[in-house]
Amino acid sequence: MNAEKNLSPSMLRVLHPAVEPHTPVKNPHDLIPEGAKAQGLRYLAPRLSSLAGKRLALLDNNKVNARELLTAFGKQLNEQFGLSEIKMWRKPTSAAPAPFITEITAWKPDLMLTASGD
Repeated sequence: MNAEKNLSPSMLRVLHPAVEPHTPVKNPHDLIPEGAKAQGLRYLAPRLSSLAGKRLALLDNNKVNARELLTAFGKQLNEQFGLSEIKMWRKPTSAAPAPFITEITAWKPDLMLTASGD
């Protein structure tokens, strides 16, 4: 089994499109969706070679139009690449941390996207 699938919530890694994988992140607390403050350096996730057959987790931050944006984006990715599954979680409020990161990681997505509405 892929070691990436066994990451605990405190070990989540994030890939930002403007930064190369394996780049140390100096302010890792900015990348922790559950709101925790990480200690030390964290590294970004490696890029996926393909989205075909992958599981996509969508994290709605509960702002206006975030759900609509993520739903449309997930649908387009599915049509273009043939994802195996898509599942969405919605934060209780945009200001609160996501309380279900453990549930998301237990679902074992290959990719997780979040978006802000407004």
